[in-house]
Amino acid sequence: ELAHQGDIISDLNQVYDSLMPHNEVPAEALKPVIDTTQLAEWEGESALIDEHLAEHTRSEEDSILVQAEQIIAIHLIPKSGRALEGRTVLRLLRKYGLRFGEMDLFHRFEETTGEGAMMFSVLKYTPDGPAGFELETIEQENFEGLSFFLALPGIKPLQGFDMMMSTAQRLGSECYAQLLDDQMNLLSEQLKSHYRHQVLDFRPTR
Repeated sequence: ELAHQGDIISDLNQVYDSLMPHNEVPAEALKPVIDTTQLAEWEGESALIDEHLAEHTRSEEDSILVQAEQIIAIHLIPKSGRALEGRTVLRLLRKYGLRFGEMDLFHRFEETTGEGAMMFSVLKYTPDGPAGFELETIEQENFEGLSFFLALPGIKPLQGFDMMMSTAQRLGSECYAQLLDDQMNLLSEQLKSHYRHQVLDFRPTR
């Protein structure tokens, strides 16, 4: 069944590749220079993301995502209470090389073709918790926000973090939205640096 779902997702991605003009941004352009100022240890967890991943544990036990030991998450929320139009969300996600796939999320891989290491993932943000996307109806929907997350351990976690931050910032600029942390406060430069140190210092426990 999972193999069949994978074939369907692949077919859908090919259809959207052919229909959507997205002018993908190369990976090299998504590697920002980030201040690495130290910050005292912060124990915040992304409970909403953990909950979404846990729901898929039984059906996708070998997934890198459901086996994550730590999640680094940020949220992109429209300013002034505006909603994100689904068609705009789809266009921007594809523009920055994300592809629809596992767990009904959009994933950014090392290569825009979907090959290479998984860099980070995106799901839709709701006040009640995270949710996957319905690719067939995404263009007709409006979203309260997007949640970007990096699962640790990863194959290239630091590259994934830098790419995630750069992509989220660019999307924010293009759709008039702001980046928030797990506590739904504006994401500060200091906390960005702390997140990056967490990625650098992370050591798997299993």
